[in-house]
Amino acid sequence: ALELAGGAELEIPAESLAALRDDRACLLQLSRNQEEVHGLFRGQGKTEIEAGERIAAGFARMVGRIVCAAPPKGLVLAGGETASTIARALGLRALQVGTNIEPGVPLCVSISGSPMPIVFKSGNFGSDDFYGRAIAAISSLRS
Repeated sequence: ALELAGGAELEIPAESLAALRDDRACLLQLSRNQEEVHGLFRGQGKTEIEAGERIAAGFARMVGRIVCAAPPKGLVLAGGETASTIARALGLRALQVGTNIEPGVPLCVSISGSPMPIVFKSGNFGSDDFYGRAIAAISSLRS
């Protein structure tokens, strides 16, 4: 179990973490239902911005713990503010920008700490097969 903001805990099935160790892609995704997610914080008097910040911070802590436990061969971070919060939590301070996977979405490599391929994508665009293309681009660097 991973502790999130406000003492909430999130249970991650062992088979999900095993996917990382078995050299398979693993997707961690927050609910796409913004109303549902922000509704959880309304009872605490939080605005949507405050709720978003708390959710992003909790998700970043969770990703940080997973990355420490099972270091990935690369990351695809989507969702603007959530992606930047995760990058800060992981200590990603500098990136080498490579070729585009799609227009406006380059494959990068972290140059702070251990080099790791990383793709940042806003939630607002990308083809239907974007995630597969991003994973293939990361894999091509690690082959």
